[in-house]
This record gives sequence, C-alpha cells and structure tokens, in this order.
Amino acid sequence: MRQNFPLCFQFWLCLLGELKLYEANLQQPSISFIANYATYLTGEPITLQCQVAVDFTIHGYKFYRNDREIHRLEMSSNRLRLFSAKTSDAGSYSCRYWVLDSRGKRESDVSFPISLTIMDQPSQPRLLIQPTQSLYFEGEPVSLECEHPPVNTQVSYHFQKDSRKLDSYHDTLRSVHHIEFLSLRDSGTYNCEYSISGHQRTFFSPKSMPKTITVTDHLRPPLLTADPPNGRIKDGGNVTLHCIIKESYGRAIFHFLNETDEVTSVHTYKPQTRAAAITINVKKNNNTSPTKFFCQYTAEIKGRLLLSPTSPQVEIIIVTTGSLLWLIAMGVAVGIAVLIIIVSLVYWVISGKKDPPEDDSESKTHSNGGCKVTSL
Repeated sequence: MRQNFPLCFQFWLCLLGELKLYEANLQQPSISFIANYATYLTGEPITLQCQVAVDFTIHGYKFYRNDREIHRLEMSSNRLRLFSAKTSDAGSYSCRYWVLDSRGKRESDVSFPISLTIMDQPSQPRLLIQPTQSLYFEGEPVSLECEHPPVNTQVSYHFQKDSRKLDSYHDTLRSVHHIEFLSLRDSGTYNCEYSISGHQRTFFSPKSMPKTITVTDHLRPPLLTADPPNGRIKDGGNVTLHCIIKESYGRAIFHFLNETDEVTSVHTYKPQTRAAAITINVKKNNNTSPTKFFCQYTAEIKGRLLLSPTSPQVEIIIVTTGSLLWLIAMGVAVGIAVLIIIVSLVYWVISGKKDPPEDDSESKTHSNGGCKVTSL
C-alpha cells in the first residue's frame, strides 16, 4: 500500500499539471463578417462574429476597432452588430474572449484583424443631353452624359431607354453615350445609372431623372411662284414672288433670297398663314443671265426655331426697251405678211370660180323646104 501511494500521487500531480497547461493556453479566436464581404455602404447593417474552434464554456467577448476596445456591446454574445454603418465605423477589427476557472478570469490572445471598408451611398447622377433642344430632327447628332461627383474606384455606366437597357451601350467605362444620326426610333425617355465595385460587391447608384428625346422629320421645302408666271419682266418693272408652305405654324419667318444675298424676310404670327408675297423692282445690269430667286422659311416648333430647305428656283428674265420695240416690229411685219398671203389666197379662189369666154362665130338660120336649119 505504501508502495502504491507514491505512484497515485505522481499520477494526480501529472493530471493537475496537464490541466493547468490546458488552462494556460487558451486557443486564439478568429473574427469574420457574417455576410462574407468586407465592404459596406453607409446605412447598411453589419455583423461581425468571434469564433473559437474548441467547444468549452466562454464567459464573454471583447471586440476592438483599431486596437481600441469597443464598449457598449452584449458581452454574452459572440457577435458585434452595427445597425447602421457610418464612415467612422471603418477600420481594423479584432476580438478576444475570456473564461473563468480555478485561476480566475483569463483572456485569450487577440484574433488576427480584418478590415472593414465603408463607402458612401452612390449619389444620384444627372443625365445631360447636348445639344439641349425641345425637338430634334432626323439626322441630327446628340450626346447623353451621365454626370456625378467623382468616386475613388472604377465606375461603369448604364443607359436606359424606355426602362430598357441599351444593348449597344451597357457596362462601359465611358460616361457619354453618343448618337451620331438620330432617327424616329430614337424617340423615347432616357435615364442613366452607374455602378462601383469593391471587395466582391457591386453597388448601383439611383437612376437619374428621366429626359425625353422627341425626333421628327425635316421641314419640307416651300414652293416659290412668280407673277407674271412666265417670269419675263421689262427693265425697271415689278415682279411679285409668292413663297408657299403647306403646314401651319404659330410663328414663321419667310426668307426671300437671290443667288448671293437675302433680299428680305417676312414675319408672320398667325397659324393660318401659309404664304407670303413680296414685290421686287428689277433692273438690268451688266449681267445678261437671268436672275434666280429662292425662298425658305424659319418655323417655331416647341420653342425651337428651325430653318427649312430652300425652294426650287424661279428665273426672272429682264427684257430691255429696245428689245421690246424690236419684238413689236417683228410682230407687225409678220402680221402684214400673213395678211398679204390671206388676200392672195382669197383672190385666187374667187378667180377660179368665173365662166369661160364664148366663140366669135355667130349662129346662122335658113329655110329649106319649110324647115328651119340652124348651123353653127
């Protein structure tokens, strides 16, 4: 019995030493984000947890930000909850736990830190359309720009038309969407948004306020007519030009032009007005070629003044006085010649209808046995 006692005593001493060695070496915990990503936007909830692989009684946890202990947390839980993230919450986070045993309160080593990044909510962009018009015409160029305050990360831009993403311009790094030639199918409501990326997350900005693009056909050219219609005016005479359009506009300006300059313009403010007329005094100059006139109009549509194409040209021929007398003399001569020919024809017809002349021999009558004989 006395021989066995030292052996039992030695066994208990070894067991107590191992227990104290176990108590002295508490396992280092690890800290992680519940959501498995480390980048958050302001206002988002954040949850971190402190974990230990060994299952034993833990009496409390401590969390640290930038190596300073965070107070105001439930020590009975292994989770730290930030209900609404602020930019000041960003930093390096770590944790430790403590236990109560025969030696009193003992704390574990601090975990390896993890970094929390807080980003501001992406601001709402503005959609800018250049040039800014209330109405656009087919063939005109237009640019759409998604404008926002600068951010310190890579940005991708997304443009939508009528709530559908533009397939031809999606997820690009350029903030401008350019349409080289507008067509009727480009009419619609546009907006844009942008996205930023960080630590396996992609954040989208709010959508911009919508902007509308309305595309219509070009203005049709007017029709220009002259009075007199043949366009032949004597030197120093007047010609009246009529510029005619088929559409009615609340405001229109008619422009009358020659080959080099604008002759005059006529303003109209009545929707029913579809034509304008001017009278021009024309004179001969050193140039003997006909004078060419055109017209076009400026129409106000939705507050935008738009210039139409030019009308087909009208030629005005100036006839000098000498040339006019020569033409009159030629006309008189031709008239006299025609009159002579007519008189000659009438005389010839009348002459052809007269009887032919009789023979000079006279008829002779004599009696022969009581019978009258007439001989020729």
